[in-house]
Amino acid sequence: MDVRGRAREAFRAELAEAVLAVFAEHGFHNVTVEQAAHAVGISRATFFRHLGTKEDAVILAVEFSSIDYAEVIRALPSGDPRSGWALVRVAVEPTVLRVEDDPARQLSRLEVINAEPSLRAKLAESRLEKVERLGKAIGERMDDALGARVLAATGMAAFDLSWSEWIADPATSFRDVVDRIFGRLGA
Repeated sequence: MDVRGRAREAFRAELAEAVLAVFAEHGFHNVTVEQAAHAVGISRATFFRHLGTKEDAVILAVEFSSIDYAEVIRALPSGDPRSGWALVRVAVEPTVLRVEDDPARQLSRLEVINAEPSLRAKLAESRLEKVERLGKAIGERMDDALGARVLAATGMAAFDLSWSEWIADPATSFRDVVDRIFGRLGA
């Protein structure tokens, strides 16, 4: 991507994050496109040109800030002796750190997503590619490609359960929730 393309993507990412913050503050359904655009200092036309729909803006914000779990695994030294479950847990650690850094922000993002079934569905769809990439990365460390895909799919389902458990009791440490759930997988 050339400089202009990178600048455009950075602008889109910044807009999407700002719009998501507006939705988190006022509620996804309580904010129109016009209101969101005004709140972040752009026109309605600019909103549609760069972000698309309200749903697209949220998805863009999540995607722009997402972590490539497969790359986390690939960055580990070759010969790392961890089990498949432990590899999945290592893959999600950067997300755990991000939540620990600003739990209120992450919780507000989750509340926006959980309040809208179409957002949950679109994010679940985009998750499939990440699971496949994670499965391939784990598969590069073991001789069982199907087993690696099972580990990735099950591990990411466990991670999704961690989000649900945490949003139900946000006073609990997200790390503790993740470790408790992944501890069950390891057992």
